[in-house]
Amino acid sequence: PKLTTIGTIVVSAVTFTIYFGGIGLILRELGVPLENYLVSASVIGLAVGFGSQGFVQDIVIGLTLIFSDVLNVGDVVDIGGQSGRVETIGLRFTTLVNLFDQKIYIPNRNIGQINRYRNGYIRAYADVQLPEGMSEQELTALVAPLAEGMHAQYGAIVLTPPEVMGLRRAEPGPWRYLRIKFRLWPGQGALIESVFRQRVLATLRAHRPDYADWMVTVTYRVDA
Repeated sequence: PKLTTIGTIVVSAVTFTIYFGGIGLILRELGVPLENYLVSASVIGLAVGFGSQGFVQDIVIGLTLIFSDVLNVGDVVDIGGQSGRVETIGLRFTTLVNLFDQKIYIPNRNIGQINRYRNGYIRAYADVQLPEGMSEQELTALVAPLAEGMHAQYGAIVLTPPEVMGLRRAEPGPWRYLRIKFRLWPGQGALIESVFRQRVLATLRAHRPDYADWMVTVTYRVDA
């Protein structure tokens, strides 16, 4: 995609040069000195430049984005409060497609901080504490289908099948918990914090009525 964008810029530049030179040659044939043409073009260009500084900023920033690795087509990013996948990086606008399949056109001059998700998703970890008297196998048999159901029902948000990472111990404390890793579309963690967590609590309370809210937690971080 980057090569395609660069190719488009090169073609546009060559086309402009051909037209600019062609007009100059035509005017020379009509008796207009080439020097006058160049001076007039420079003055007009200067006036246009002062009157369209935003346009110039768009182009400069667009070229910076295109020729650097700050942003690439296909990246999932946050820009100016907008989250989405980068569809195009142009000379004037950068286009994102969000979770609702909306195209968001961001003028390049408005691009400040770019939050880039290296792998195109965020990681959510649900820790489900093992109730006293229940085995790891029993807990996994109850919770794993709930996690798989989240991917089946919300595949556009839960991007891959969840990973059951096994039972862990919170040393030096006595707590043991089952950890499940989700890969989510950015900004959609509430689905795990609310729906999945409530499903787990309801299921475990059917077997352990005293199972407490604090025994299921959701956190976000790099792979762990």
